[in-house]
Amino acid sequence: MVDQFAKYALVDRKINKLMDEMQVHTNQIRSDRLKSLMYVKSINSFVIVLLSIGLIYNNYGKPVFDFFNISNFFLFIIFSSNYNDWEW
Repeated sequence: MVDQFAKYALVDRKINKLMDEMQVHTNQIRSDRLKSLMYVKSINSFVIVLLSIGLIYNNYGKPVFDFFNISNFFLFIIFSSNYNDWEW
């Protein structure tokens, strides 16, 4: 009976050692993935900020909608081919 317990304890220690090694390996893989994901997200955010600043700088003096030239919009509606299909 004592001999079986010694064999079981030896096998149990081996299993625990392998489980610990596997846990360390999976934690390392997880941290590497999170680190690479963090770098990708930060680079993406930086590029978006640079593009936004560039668009604002280049188009700062241009209006988004020209209210003084709104007559062109009404002319487009009047001469549009699908004017009769619109529901007012």
